[in-house]
Amino acid sequence: MEPGISCCHFLYCEGGSYNLCPDTKFFATPPIHGSLANQVAHSADLCFKLPDNMSLEEGAMCEPLSVGVHVCHRANVNAETNVLILGASPIGLVTMLTARA
Repeated sequence: MEPGISCCHFLYCEGGSYNLCPDTKFFATPPIHGSLANQVAHSADLCFKLPDNMSLEEGAMCEPLSVGVHVCHRANVNAETNVLILGASPIGLVTMLTARA
C-alpha cells in the first residue's frame, strides 16, 4: 500500500503523483497513527494486490528493494564500485545486495 493519504483534488494527485501534493499526510507521521496495527482502513486505489505466487514477506520487500535499485542506478554503481552504506536497516541491506549484484 502507498503510505501517503493525498487530498485527491490537487493536479498532482489526479495525475498519480500524490507525493508532490502539499497536503499529503503519511502513516506514522502525526497526525496519522496506526501504521503498526494489524489492520488499517486505506483507500483501495492506494493499495496493491500481490500476485498469488508472492508471499507477504516477499511483498514487504518490494519497496525497500526498489529504493536500493533506484539508488544504485542513479549513482551508476556496479559490482566493482566502492560504496559506503550507513545503517543496517532493510533499505541499507538491500542497497548493499543491489550494489554487489
